[in-house]
Amino acid sequence: MRARRRRLEDEDYFREICRNVIRTREWTVKQLEELGCSVIESKANFVMVTHPAIPAKRLFEELPEQGILVRYFAQPRIDNYVRVSIGTDEEMKQFVDAVRKIGGII
Repeated sequence: MRARRRRLEDEDYFREICRNVIRTREWTVKQLEELGCSVIESKANFVMVTHPAIPAKRLFEELPEQGILVRYFAQPRIDNYVRVSIGTDEEMKQFVDAVRKIGGII
């Protein structure tokens, strides 16, 4: 517990993690936009994504088949978006590849 607490209080560690999340989020958004997706601007560790040809509910149902979990909210105004947490570079590459596959792009 003591080592974890030090890391949480370590300003350099915190800033490095923030930079990594921002870099990965920006890369992911760029990749998704190249696939035709719309992404709501985000300053958080997640993005809200919609695709013009793939309903969000379909993404929500099919992504777990590839080992990827996203959130789906059947609520007005966001019912065609999935919420995607920003993970590691490799996890986000897998997510983008999965969206390509579901959309029949690869």
